[in-house]
Amino acid sequence: NGSNKCYIVLDQPLYDQVMAHPFAKGLPEALSAGSLEELSELMGLPADNVASTVERYNGFCAEGKDHDFDKGAEYLQVLSAAPFYAVPADVGSMASYFTLGGLKIDPSAQVTAIDGAPIKGLYAAGRCSCGVFGEYAGSGTSIADGLTFGRIAGKSAASA
Repeated sequence: NGSNKCYIVLDQPLYDQVMAHPFAKGLPEALSAGSLEELSELMGLPADNVASTVERYNGFCAEGKDHDFDKGAEYLQVLSAAPFYAVPADVGSMASYFTLGGLKIDPSAQVTAIDGAPIKGLYAAGRCSCGVFGEYAGSGTSIADGLTFGRIAGKSAASA
């Protein structure tokens, strides 16, 4: 439909789990509906696309393997208990507030190609690179990542 909208779809148990976390205070207001079909309408998306996407994801949960994004099995959680929620996650809402990842780097902060080979002369640090995160990747961890890998990248580039 030409829209740049993006949503994270949750069911009631997952929504409760997310909202219990202190980080949830910064999330945009979620859309809510009693069924995926109703939620699809609120999001302005074709109901059959949303249903098939959730069905595919739930299949990955049952299998314990995410074939689309390689999400860790411990994070796969079936979406089945109404009501359902859609948290806006487009650039104008959540993505501009909390972004992670980007270029993959090696321990010397050198950017690597998809096949894992280092790209000569290209180094990255901070939020433009994929760092290592624990349970919470916000606040001061972003500063530490930028400082630590910024220093590593600078030293690596200077000695290249």
